[in-house]
Amino acid sequence: MKTKLQKTTSLILSIVFISAVVFGQDWNTVFEQGRSAFDARKYSEAVEFFKRAIAIRPNVPEGHFNLGLSYFRLEQFGAAAAAFREAVRLKPDYQTAWVQLGNALDLNNQYAEALVAYETAKRLDPSDGIVYYEIGVAHAGQKKWADAEAAYRKSIALKPDFPSSYYNLGLTLESLERPDDAIPYFR
Repeated sequence: MKTKLQKTTSLILSIVFISAVVFGQDWNTVFEQGRSAFDARKYSEAVEFFKRAIAIRPNVPEGHFNLGLSYFRLEQFGAAAAAFREAVRLKPDYQTAWVQLGNALDLNNQYAEALVAYETAKRLDPSDGIVYYEIGVAHAGQKKWADAEAAYRKSIALKPDFPSSYYNLGLTLESLERPDDAIPYFR
């Protein structure tokens, strides 16, 4: 018959083992489960996996970035912005996270803050035509048409195969009451 000490030891070891199985998943496994859920468009599940990954390794910016992407797909732009902010806090040169932070802020109608994020992304990679497109969108949201025009033109110069820049430039030129100048950008 087991002594009280043996029973207590056995119980403690069982709890430790169960905790290790339940909570001991490594970051890579949980992170990949999150990526799989995201790829399957199960964004709520992805959020939960990325939160678990962050709980395991809170200082890994990719966990926060992917959490932000999941919130973004759920159209929870405030939560997405918070996750992207943490990603760039952990890795200030994370250019893609700066762009996504700008996107979340832009869709939350926080255009001035979005521009700060986009300008940081632009400073990190001045050859990224998509960043200039996003800057144009933020300026257009504020009805700063001349600034939007300049940004779209720079986007086209850097990334001539990106049709959204042409279309938005056309819309911007129409807003500037230059419909004849706009027509070629809609073709």
